[in-house]
Amino acid sequence: MRIPKTSVDTLKNAASLFMKADDVTPIRVHVYVDLSAEDFIINTVKALFIPVDPQAQLCIFSVCSVVDSPAHVHPAADCDACIVLCGHNSSAIIRVVDEYLAAQVPCAMIARSSIEMPVLSFEHDESLVGLIAASDASTLEQKLALWTANSLAEKGIAFARAFSFARRAKVNQLVRTCALQNAAVGAINFIPGADMPVMTTNQMRLALDIAQVYGREQDLSRMGDIAAVVGAGMVYRGAARALLGAIPVAGIVAKAGVGFGGTVSTGRALAARFELEDRMQKNMDV
Repeated sequence: MRIPKTSVDTLKNAASLFMKADDVTPIRVHVYVDLSAEDFIINTVKALFIPVDPQAQLCIFSVCSVVDSPAHVHPAADCDACIVLCGHNSSAIIRVVDEYLAAQVPCAMIARSSIEMPVLSFEHDESLVGLIAASDASTLEQKLALWTANSLAEKGIAFARAFSFARRAKVNQLVRTCALQNAAVGAINFIPGADMPVMTTNQMRLALDIAQVYGREQDLSRMGDIAAVVGAGMVYRGAARALLGAIPVAGIVAKAGVGFGGTVSTGRALAARFELEDRMQKNMDV
């Protein structure tokens, strides 16, 4: 029996993804604490920044060290993200942030309100700066998780793998990006069958990325996830082709919608499974 070319392409893409799946480098995070910052900010960050990935590198410094010795700013080159808890030492905080922004390191400044933030000159790339104002722990966690997902680019997966509070935000971003890509592929594809390997490969990459976010090893145990993604993709594609055959013009829109919705469903199902596994493991460890 002859294997369809689209299936061969999909299998080749799966093999290529597995070969690259372990290319997640450790995250390196520097946290600067101004002891005059709000207590709930210090306590919340202390609770959130407990690495669950042994490869993560977390360094905590005092802003006062910069006040005592202005030249004493730690090398930004060894850092992927800088978190600064803001208090009354504005000049020292500005010096720290300027140093890291000059090295193109994303920086998040945290305070109770925006008026308590030091005023930066913004001589550097403004997109690298996160101004996180929060008056309670829950809001702080949500805003910081969103900032890491949106600002750390390819390092965002490593960050979420290391610090579990950021996982859901990163997964939502990964799912949304992949879903939009597959919606576009479904809408503009003009060669029958050519969309299958592209959309399925996108979903397989999403499955592996989500597994990495949740700290899962990229070995043969992931083949079950890949098989489920391929099977679901075939079902979604069959539904899209039926719609396109029944209503050619509106079917194009429906096909894009199936590509988007199918990808969202697949990504959320995988994330929900990993979260359930983690909860079960935590209950067993108690």
